[in-house]
Amino acid sequence: MNRYSKQSLRGFSMIEMMVGVVISMLAILVIFEAFAVFEGQRRTTTSATAAQESGLLALSAIDRDARMAGYGMVVNNMLACASVNVFQNGAAGTISFLPIAITDGGGAANDSITVMYSTSPFAPTPALLSVDSPASAPVVSVSNTASNAVFKTGDFFLVAQPTLGKPCSRLRVTGTTMVAADVQLAHASSDPMNPPVATNIFPTLPTPGYTASATDQSVVINMGAMTRSTYSIVNRSLAYTDETRATTPVALSAGIVSLQAQYGIAAAGTQTVNEWVDAKSAQWATPSAVDIPRIKAIRIAIIARSPILEKGNVTPICVNNAGNNKGPCAWQDTASSPAPLIDLSADPDWQRYRYRVYETIVPLRNVLWGNV
Repeated sequence: MNRYSKQSLRGFSMIEMMVGVVISMLAILVIFEAFAVFEGQRRTTTSATAAQESGLLALSAIDRDARMAGYGMVVNNMLACASVNVFQNGAAGTISFLPIAITDGGGAANDSITVMYSTSPFAPTPALLSVDSPASAPVVSVSNTASNAVFKTGDFFLVAQPTLGKPCSRLRVTGTTMVAADVQLAHASSDPMNPPVATNIFPTLPTPGYTASATDQSVVINMGAMTRSTYSIVNRSLAYTDETRATTPVALSAGIVSLQAQYGIAAAGTQTVNEWVDAKSAQWATPSAVDIPRIKAIRIAIIARSPILEKGNVTPICVNNAGNNKGPCAWQDTASSPAPLIDLSADPDWQRYRYRVYETIVPLRNVLWGNV
């Protein structure tokens, strides 16, 4: 039989066990500390990625529509009108005819952007009015010598007389009838976008309605589905509103805390942008018929916020020519062309979030190509 000494069978001493426990605890503390550091880095990276994705999605949505702004709105090197008479929500009204319009939020609040364009491939080649239309009912007759199906039931169309400076009028096709070389566009009041027979939305001055004049031609523009959409910030999300059909805002991208925009203005008769302006002055809040063609581009800044509240301040106050921002800066500016102020101080912890700023300049190519 093997014999073991008492020394070999006695096991660990209390001191050895305590030393082992201490070493184990230190190892566990190091592991958890390393885990906390890496987890913090992972959360920061993930939240920054989420903000990046939200910002890119928001900017691409606006950019896509803004590049189409003004399509089908130019006739013979001039905008067809400065405003549009419409019938909507059971009443006659007027909307502006800007390819793209900025509504300034006031102070450092968020702006909103409204874009308008035609969705019809026939919009750049409007038809000529063939019969005088003194009022908006019951049909509009246009020349159609090619006998093609330019207008379809459900299309919006604008009647305009650009050389006389009249407002346009918007109606929607409810039926078409060929009469010799003309096509009659019915716009019955059964469609809620068309006025009742007793309600006239055509202009009355300087002459009633629109005339089939050889010198001051009236045109009929096919607007298709007529996109008129507004982008704004609602509950820290970029929201889309279909203004043509007066729908409620639809959230497109979450985590968007600021939208700022400026017009790129050219001197009258030129195509080169020489200044950037906010839409807050009387001149640019509601541009006149003379100033509307001077808008050649739009500059946009989207600010996305990460969803993670950090332990301390991680975003410094940014200073630019506009003053001290309570948030990040929109873009590099100059003293003569300051960037908008950004104020996120409604949330007292705004500096404990991380932000991504996305900016772009969108030329209004349909206005430029139309040589307006």
